[in-house]
Amino acid sequence: MVNNNNNEERSVKFFQRLMLVVLWSIPVSMTLLFINLVHISYQVKDHQTASIAISIVAVTIFWILASVLTYVYVGLHRHAGKEKQA
Repeated sequence: MVNNNNNEERSVKFFQRLMLVVLWSIPVSMTLLFINLVHISYQVKDHQTASIAISIVAVTIFWILASVLTYVYVGLHRHAGKEKQA
């Protein structure tokens, strides 16, 4: 019974960390996408104001969202570790 609980706990932690990796891949890929879009608009001598304005807003929101969710994840795991010790 103890071994089964340990396996479940390890698999839950694995999927939680996998979700963090997927979560951080979104803002990183969006940042790279918008850098590419600004570069392309510069190459074709297009107006860059729309690309830059949209990217500033969108990238900032996704980076903040990923940071807050990571902060919550780390905080919950620290709190759970303190409860196990008590």
